[in-house]
Amino acid sequence: MTEGKICSFMGMAVKAGQAVSGTFMSDKAIKTGKARLVLVAKDASENTKKGFRDAGKFYEAVVKEIGTKELLGKFSGKKERTAVAITGESFANKLVSMIEELEQNHGGAGIE
Repeated sequence: MTEGKICSFMGMAVKAGQAVSGTFMSDKAIKTGKARLVLVAKDASENTKKGFRDAGKFYEAVVKEIGTKELLGKFSGKKERTAVAITGESFANKLVSMIEELEQNHGGAGIE
């Protein structure tokens, strides 16, 4: 499992209308209870990552760190994106299992 494959699957969720991208829209999805999973770019600022972790904890959304802003943007069909919120439960569950597999095989690629 690679980050590219995970981001490719994330792109399918975006095309299916089961995801929103960007910091503002991802934050809004968390706070309205729609986000099941939030993917945050590894190269996002520590402040941004902490904000998503804290919001995820409070609103009970899983937050994982993966890829770069450029990679998340590429697979969401936009320019650079700091975060992508997955709203579809089945897409979120599959992505979480893919990320956990990557973490087990490569020594921890995500945050919770």
